Amino acid sequence: MNTGKTMRNRYILLAFGWLFLSLFSSCYEREEGCTDFNAVNFNASADDHCCCNYPEFSFQLQHRFGPDDERFFTDSVYTLDNGLEVNILFLELLGSNFFLEKENGERQMVENTLEFPSVDGISCPCIDDLFIIDPNSFNTSPGEISRPGNYIGLGFSFGTLEAWQVLTPDDFEDIYPLSEEERYDAEAMDFFSLRAVVAFPNATSEPIEISIPSWRSSIFFEETLHLQTAENFSAILRINYKTWLGGLNAGNVSEETLVDVLTTNLEDALDLIVQ
Repeated sequence: MNTGKTMRNRYILLAFGWLFLSLFSSCYEREEGCTDFNAVNFNASADDHCCCNYPEFSFQLQHRFGPDDERFFTDSVYTLDNGLEVNILFLELLGSNFFLEKENGERQMVENTLEFPSVDGISCPCIDDLFIIDPNSFNTSPGEISRPGNYIGLGFSFGTLEAWQVLTPDDFEDIYPLSEEERYDAEAMDFFSLRAVVAFPNATSEPIEISIPSWRSSIFFEETLHLQTAENFSAILRINYKTWLGGLNAGNVSEETLVDVLTTNLEDALDLIVQ
């Protein structure tokens, strides 16, 4: 047996193997992509994880006046049960702090975030789950949800995140809703949770304009939700304006009573419908 020749052959094979691997590795380029199976842009061939987009959770808004599914419109006159005529000329409600809740109490927040690197007193990245409810919009979304599964309900708060009190419209990009100055109260140093202009055609008062900063009330809906992997999910949020305005009458039409009615009745005026 020629041991020397055998060893030479082994060295030659190892050299060719090393050369082949070197050439192969130099030609192969690692691919960046989303490696999370739950994402809508999951890429099974990706080597380096990045750039995931998750299914969007959205609300279909149904604006109604009373239990008979009468469509509600701004700048239209409606009559309450006590005969008072009301005309909502403008209304806007901000929502945030959105979450889905599992049976064990675990909460799933949205994945969207914002950065405020130059702002003192705020820790980022910050969850971006702001959404807006107004009578002229039929869809709104708090953001993307990364984990599918079974949930027993959802909740959110009215107004912006309390941590955002250190922010002003100048801290947001121009395309972001909170960049608009009319949504900010410089005196209270906070964003308006609720704004409205309401007229009363058969009363003696002029239209009443209200703007409420720093109002952060929460609501929770106990509804079964099943989110499929990598599929958008939409629930119906119905707003009954007759219930929302209930309690107003010609004898107590004022800014103070309007604020009290709109903040007190809001939870009863909202209904979640999961299809």
